[in-house]
Amino acid sequence: MSSRGECVDDLIYPICFNMRHSIELRLKGAIEELIKISKIKGGNLEFDLAGSHDIGNIWKFFVCESNCLDRRFEDVNATLQQTIIDIAGVDATGQTFRCPIGRESKKHLMDVGGLINCRLLYRKFYELEKNLETLHWFTGYLIREYQQGTFTRNLSRANIFQIAKQLPPRLEWSNGKFGDVKSRVKCKYGIGST
Repeated sequence: MSSRGECVDDLIYPICFNMRHSIELRLKGAIEELIKISKIKGGNLEFDLAGSHDIGNIWKFFVCESNCLDRRFEDVNATLQQTIIDIAGVDATGQTFRCPIGRESKKHLMDVGGLINCRLLYRKFYELEKNLETLHWFTGYLIREYQQGTFTRNLSRANIFQIAKQLPPRLEWSNGKFGDVKSRVKCKYGIGST
């Protein structure tokens, strides 16, 4: 790369480093919120927030645990999935953009080629920030919801509400339709008769 290209790298690398670090901190904050939800539900979720800087690992942990805690995370996580995986593929641990030259005295991202498109970077990061803000709002909402105590070991308040809407009126529970609805609900939510 020419000295002109290296000069451009000197300008864009700190911007990319700060963007990447922001994402790492936002994901770690989301994990702290998951830990709160887990405690409310009687669980003991643990993650070494200080010891991990690998965005890919942080994201995998978050997705797995959030989906187990509440199925409603699946949609929110899907909006973030590809962008975070892409970032983890370029700079998983924050070393690529920390400085343009790695420990082996080799320039980072030489195999990628080309320059970083600032407009595209801005647009993608803006969209990611909006989605991370949605995630933050959603986890806060769930914390407040679970603090109300209206959940079971396997069901959130939203699940209970959905089930209640599917059930026929109480007076009709003795007929055959109730048994069919009950079977479908048990199958869908993975719950027993009690």
